[in-house]
Amino acid sequence: MTSTLQAGASTDTGLLRTRNEDRFWMNAEDGVFLVVDGMGGQVAGELAAQTAVEAVRESMAGSCAARAAEVRLRDAIACANNRIFALGAERAELAGMACVLTLALLEEGRITVGHVGD
Repeated sequence: MTSTLQAGASTDTGLLRTRNEDRFWMNAEDGVFLVVDGMGGQVAGELAAQTAVEAVRESMAGSCAARAAEVRLRDAIACANNRIFALGAERAELAGMACVLTLALLEEGRITVGHVGD
């Protein structure tokens, strides 16, 4: 018997903010799920979150399935961190931007989760 994975996502600004700095990305076919929370009240939280999504998506797309899931997640998260840090270093007005990131990979009935932030 083959099971089918169904996935969905939604975000909300909540009661205190006027801008939604949350982002998500998923590739259910490949079992990749990402949730990013831009740090509200901090510098450019929405840009940090979007940058993280783009970096993780690119990293996971180029990731070799032969490598361990833990390594692929660690590399994708490091890629996002490095890109956000580089943007902050290049543009003074973006220094200090940050986000919280959770990345999950579902393969062969096993889920591996990587998380950075509070």
